[in-house]
Amino acid sequence: MTFPNIFYASALSKMQQFAPSNAWHETAEWLKSNTPEPYNETYLKQFTRPYQRLDSGYGIVSHWDYGYWITQMAHRSPIINPGITESRISVANYMLGIKDIYSVRDSKYVILTSETAMASGKYWSWVEYAGLDWHDYFDFYYIPSGELKILYYPEYYKSLIVRLYNFEGKRVVGQEPTVVTYRQSGKYKKVLDAQQFSTYEEAIEYVNKNKDCRIVSIDPFLSPVSMPEASDYNLVFSTENRVRVDNMLVSEVKIFERVR
Repeated sequence: MTFPNIFYASALSKMQQFAPSNAWHETAEWLKSNTPEPYNETYLKQFTRPYQRLDSGYGIVSHWDYGYWITQMAHRSPIINPGITESRISVANYMLGIKDIYSVRDSKYVILTSETAMASGKYWSWVEYAGLDWHDYFDFYYIPSGELKILYYPEYYKSLIVRLYNFEGKRVVGQEPTVVTYRQSGKYKKVLDAQQFSTYEEAIEYVNKNKDCRIVSIDPFLSPVSMPEASDYNLVFSTENRVRVDNMLVSEVKIFERVR
């Protein structure tokens, strides 16, 4: 799969790759100090066969790229890491909010980052491992000014990742939705017209009656669709280290506790 990560390319080229940021050091310290040790010093203890699961055990859901950091820096147990590939499909489905997955039933915390929640970062990888098409969540459009922009679709906002990281699990009141009419221009789309509607239902009706139209938002923090509170999760930690995303300063890492 070829994904045009054009917005992160310049910044990534200047970064030390695969090294935890200051925000991740901050996150690891918080985890060690504020979450229970799941397996009685599992990071140091030598276990003998046959292994027995302890009642105190729990896992942490995050993007697989961060699994080793959670183990090595925080001494906690991630559900997946770069060496565990078989669970990625299940975790990706869970994080997209498609269904609750058996493999994460014992998870207690969810760690999300700006990079894993943004379309210009690693969001596409959740979609890919779930066996879905990222074009159903967002796409690249040439807007009338000639700029190439990411436009976000309702499915992006409905995903658990975005409901937690972007909106911190709070109830979301949808903004007046915009519908764009487009023409495919090579591997990107070109906006021909944009209309705003008073309600989401009106926008849906228009899209269903017309070809080459999509409900969109240009801002990952402004949803065109209303969503209920994600009451199964509480925000328990946000890093002081912040990053700029679409002209907003947001915490680089956020931790949510699963309470149900």
